[in-house]
Amino acid sequence: MNKKIITVALIMGVLVPGFGFAKASKKQISGQLNLNTASVQQLDQLPSMSAKKAQWIVDYRKDHPFKSVDELDNVKGFSPKGIDKIRSHVNIDGPNSLLVEGGKSKKSKRASGESRTKKSKKISREVKGREVQQG
Repeated sequence: MNKKIITVALIMGVLVPGFGFAKASKKQISGQLNLNTASVQQLDQLPSMSAKKAQWIVDYRKDHPFKSVDELDNVKGFSPKGIDKIRSHVNIDGPNSLLVEGGKSKKSKRASGESRTKKSKKISREVKGREVQQG
């Protein structure tokens, strides 16, 4: 009985990615970003950061240059807990030297701004429209 359980666990760990000990490697992040000069794309690479949050940082700093990392609390979408997640990777002066290695890269949005779902629905409607016209 124990041999079967161990065998199944080993098979699941090897054949099913993300199960057991066969998980993908996490991103390794080193260096820092300057909140006053980093681009949206650079900020988006931070842990727990989205392109939308990164844009909110850029928009906020246009009128209010950061004097402290704690000022992120004034930016929409940031809580003290969220700020603590990125605190070691951001500063308010100095160069942008963030380096991200390994793990999955974030997918960029399409240039058209449409998500896959919206585009798929649009194509489906167009195809249905053609079928009706042809039929």
